[in-house]
Amino acid sequence: MVRKAKYRELLLSELLGRRAPASVRLGLAYHVHDLIGAQLVDCVSTTSGTLLRLPET
Repeated sequence: MVRKAKYRELLLSELLGRRAPASVRLGLAYHVHDLIGAQLVDCVSTTSGTLLRLPET
């Protein structure tokens, strides 16, 4: 979902508000926290909330 977003970044609250695909069995919140813990996304604190950004390759 983050990869398809414009500029490859998305607010955490916006991501958690979306419906998860049927293939996601453990819940979207679990997978988001797993991505953050594995440092596959960068977390940036903004006035709008936490912004998840894919790192530059």
